[in-house]
Amino acid sequence: LETAHDAFVGIDEDGRVVTWNSQAEMTFGWSADEALGRTLSDLIIPGRFAAQHLAGIKRFLATGNGAVMNQRIEMAAMHRDGHEFPVELTISPLRTGDRVLFNAFIRDITERRESEPALRWSEERFRAVYNNAANGMGTRTFEGAIKDVNPAFLKMVGYTIDEIKELEP
Repeated sequence: LETAHDAFVGIDEDGRVVTWNSQAEMTFGWSADEALGRTLSDLIIPGRFAAQHLAGIKRFLATGNGAVMNQRIEMAAMHRDGHEFPVELTISPLRTGDRVLFNAFIRDITERRESEPALRWSEERFRAVYNNAANGMGTRTFEGAIKDVNPAFLKMVGYTIDEIKELEP
């Protein structure tokens, strides 16, 4: 867990931190010594989500079901300095006898979120050039199936995209 690229945080049934790796230290700004024994809602959960977090733990302990268990979700987390940032996390329960521990891998996705608008703009620009080009162009899958053709290509061959796909073997 110390060599994991993601923050790893383990909490007990009371929401208290029992494991805090070095990546968690870098991601959230709390040392392991400072984090161990404290509640997750005191450390990294924004105040507006604290009650929801504790209710989720209680619900899981009572029913064995949790809305966020064993799936990848995105949410806001809080750094020691108080700023919030987006994270992606997976939480898995681990039963040990009559106790349950919750293990979470957490990844800061700030850079990804910041790059998404640029990626959308780039895709829109490509799509505009592709669709308005005077030259006929198309794309294929790795297997060779026609994936897409632009309007100039359709005009050149006199077929619709559906007709072209029907011609494929």
